[in-house]
Amino acid sequence: LVGAVGAPAVGLVAAFLLTFVSQQRKVQQAAAGEALAVANEALSAVRCIRTFGREADASNRYDNRVRHFLRLKLTERLSQKSMQVVNLLFGATVILYVIRLGGEAVR
Repeated sequence: LVGAVGAPAVGLVAAFLLTFVSQQRKVQQAAAGEALAVANEALSAVRCIRTFGREADASNRYDNRVRHFLRLKLTERLSQKSMQVVNLLFGATVILYVIRLGGEAVR
């Protein structure tokens, strides 16, 4: 009963987490591209930025993009760790189920 109920539930959670991680990677790659574009723009226009005294604004824009990227990376990492926990629980459930079936077969 545990295997019949637990395995599909764990499988659904695993599928959800895999989909979530995949979506987060796409968003993360887009955020990394934005941060790179901001850095490239600032580096190519250093003289203009200095001339108009906008160093702090350019730095803040880049910092915001990088912080957004790092938050996405943290979310992805937490999702991966959750997936590891789900895999561990699934493996433990299967092992306990096999041990139980083996014990009943011996009787």
